[in-house]
Amino acid sequence: MAKDLYEVLGVSREATEDEIKKAFRRRARELHPDVNKAPDAEDQFKELNEAYDVLSDAQKRSAYDRFGTVPGAAGGGSPYGGGGYVDFEDLFGGGFGMGDIFSSFFGGQAAGRAPMRKEGRDMGVGLRLTLEEVAAGAKKEIVYDRLAPCPDCEGSGLGPDGREISCPDCHGQGRVVTIQHTFLGDMQTATTCKTCGGTGHTIENPCPECEGQGRVPDRQRVTVEVPVGIRDAQQLRLSGFGEAGMHGARPGDLIVTCRIQPHEFFERDGDNLHARANVSIVQATLGAEIEIDGIFEDEKVQVRIPEGCQNEQVVRVKGFGMPKFRSESRGDMYVHVNVVVPKKVTKKQRELLEKLAEELGEDVADERTPLQKLRVLADEGAPTFPLRLSPDDAKHARVLRLAPGEHIAVVDAAQDYFECEIAAFDDAVPVVRIAQRLDDEERPLVMLVQGLAKGDKMETVIRHATELGVSAFVPMACERSIVRLDARKAAARTQRWRAIAKSAAMQSGQRVCPEVGEPMALADVCASLAHATAVLVCWEEAPLDARIEKALERGLRLDRALPENARIAVVVGPEGGLSRSEADALLACNPRASLVSLGSSILRTETAGIVAPALVLHELGRMMHDAREAQERTSAHVESRREEAGDACEAGGQS
Repeated sequence: MAKDLYEVLGVSREATEDEIKKAFRRRARELHPDVNKAPDAEDQFKELNEAYDVLSDAQKRSAYDRFGTVPGAAGGGSPYGGGGYVDFEDLFGGGFGMGDIFSSFFGGQAAGRAPMRKEGRDMGVGLRLTLEEVAAGAKKEIVYDRLAPCPDCEGSGLGPDGREISCPDCHGQGRVVTIQHTFLGDMQTATTCKTCGGTGHTIENPCPECEGQGRVPDRQRVTVEVPVGIRDAQQLRLSGFGEAGMHGARPGDLIVTCRIQPHEFFERDGDNLHARANVSIVQATLGAEIEIDGIFEDEKVQVRIPEGCQNEQVVRVKGFGMPKFRSESRGDMYVHVNVVVPKKVTKKQRELLEKLAEELGEDVADERTPLQKLRVLADEGAPTFPLRLSPDDAKHARVLRLAPGEHIAVVDAAQDYFECEIAAFDDAVPVVRIAQRLDDEERPLVMLVQGLAKGDKMETVIRHATELGVSAFVPMACERSIVRLDARKAAARTQRWRAIAKSAAMQSGQRVCPEVGEPMALADVCASLAHATAVLVCWEEAPLDARIEKALERGLRLDRALPENARIAVVVGPEGGLSRSEADALLACNPRASLVSLGSSILRTETAGIVAPALVLHELGRMMHDAREAQERTSAHVESRREEAGDACEAGGQS
């Protein structure tokens, strides 16, 4: 069972921020492995750091008080998502080892060493930035640990009635001279005074909090203003925010190294931006003007595609690159054109392309696969034909042990849906006849945005939600997601999830296999939800009366859409739920977004991603049923009035 963090620090749950800091410093003096020689001293000190990391942060402390843990911590280091075990030797850089840190902090000094340095040292931290933040400039808060001025003595090192006196051992010289008598004569040696550390002064009645140093370990928060157009690895210097000096001596500086994260759409090259854009073969041939997103929020860039544009051709758009460093001008944008060839065409489009090929004197293939002929065969009433199956479909057919006389569903290349009867098998290839052509009635599309969950929970959600009829899945990386995926792992997981969705769709007889996207960040998810009919954000802090039917009715009303034409997005967080900032961002991405309450008992289980879309699909089905009944009643009423009017006319004619 995990220890109570307040007990680890030795404070009550009502402790103030200052009381928590003092308790940490007091316990650190007792537990650090350089001071405490117990076998488990390192584990105890690591546990102390983890407790302080949570309780010194207001947001993490609030989450811990509510749930008994802090969700969303990545694996490794601290289980509470912070910096983990802070090793002071690593914190203050090379040349200032652990012995020196605690010699200065705990009042000791190794014999023979150089005089203790009073001025504070420079410190370095890294700051991750997005390309959008670099373009617009940003204010970022940095949290780091350092030796800071003691709050009790304000950096002087003096306690109550304390004063600085000349060192009694070296008499203010900072060095102690010893004379050794040998047979060769007297040998004189000068060493740094152990008592004063080479300063020549000691403190009478030192501050009990810092033991006379004037500085204590502390967690510092500082806001950094990132200038527009800063480059990767460029450094910013914050004067006075490094290590504090002893007894009020000059502090060091904090050196912030900016690290710009890769962008999903843009690639930076100095002050220029490179982007990719898809165009059709018609647009590439005839020329066109397309619109793509710029680096700024809501910025649109008009790109003129020249006539006869080739694949991978680069089009330059002046003045839409990155803002230049400390300048009002901007670089250029270079758009790499990708000519997209359609995988499927309609009958009319094929005829037009064949005419174009004939005009150009080019030969094209006119043979189609059996699947592509399904539509023609259905119209012509062809008797039977062999149905070539993909390896996955053939494996599925063997598992089901299909036999002549059974019916299977087939979708052709034009996405038309047929019910086929198996007539026989020809060398494991089913020979089928079309029993009937099924009309693909309009139905609502429901997309599930699921926060990344640990273990096999994502697979469970995708499997069961596919069986329900969910149309698309978008995995979302959340603040409280325990799982963290790099590009390689994300690609592997996505491939696995798509295979599960396909298998579940086949097993449950779904007409189409749902789309499964790669994991997305919150900003990308918000952008993809901008045009949804309704966005239902399942949040445990939503009001209890925030019901699904209300959210759906509001979205349909504002979008003026029918239930069968609706495009609904359902957002469910990971085990720890969505944070307040994530919920606010999702609500702001679409005017038809609403909070929905399912109750915390559901949202904190792996079934939330199944229950939420099931309720949405059920409610949409009810709305469609009610709409059909209302239409039938209206039609019946109109027909009745028409018959009454006809009877009245007939009676009038007879009279």
